[in-house]
Parts: sequence; C-alpha cells; structure tokens
Amino acid sequence: MLHCDFTTRQADLPPGIPLCDGIRLVRARGFTVSGNTVFNWPQARTLRVGVFEDEQCRQNNISGNNINYFTEAGIISRGRGSLVSSNMQEADLPHAGNPREEMIQSFRTELTSLFLDNQMASTVEDA
Repeated sequence: MLHCDFTTRQADLPPGIPLCDGIRLVRARGFTVSGNTVFNWPQARTLRVGVFEDEQCRQNNISGNNINYFTEAGIISRGRGSLVSSNMQEADLPHAGNPREEMIQSFRTELTSLFLDNQMASTVEDA
C-alpha cells in the first residue's frame, strides 16, 4: 500500500502560511542573476516574489530570466545601481499544470513515517 503526501489542495491550506521567494539577494554586490527559470511546480505553493533584492544590495544585474507563478511581483529590486532588464513574467500559472486541480506536497510527517514503515516491512518480507 503506497501512502504519499499529496493529500491537500491549495484551497484547503490554512490562511497565513508565509510564501517564499524564488531567489533572494541580501547584501549582494556585483552579482548577476541571468538565464534562470524561476517558478514552483503546481504541487507546491506559489512564490511570493520570483527574484527579490534588498536595500543593502548594489550593482547587481537581473536579466534574461523567465519568472512565473508568484503572488506579489516577478522582481522586486531595491538595490542601488542594479540593472533589471529583459525578464519575462507571468503571475497566475506555473509553466506546467494547474494548481487549482492538483494536490500539493503537504509533507505530513505521519504519512512519510507510514510510507517508510511499509517499505521496511516489504524489505523484511522479501528477505
């Protein structure tokens, strides 16, 4: 018997769970963030921001990225002298799948434990 942790829909999650950023630059200077596809799978939570750069950053280059499936912004650049250009952004859906129809990876530890117990039992029976 397989027990996996795809047991919850996005709409069934409790409110107030914080969202994560895809790439987060903190006190970064002279970095290049380029050529990335920044997204989450439909089985995971949406991103808050695709690429976030804080106020202590400076002279970074954020360009040529494909960013999707976020709630607040594709890019937030607060750094001084940073360049943001040629990024594609789509907020509503990930590149593959529809999160409104998919179960998410809920990482319920009791299901993981049950799965491991079943795997160990199968190994003992096969021996």
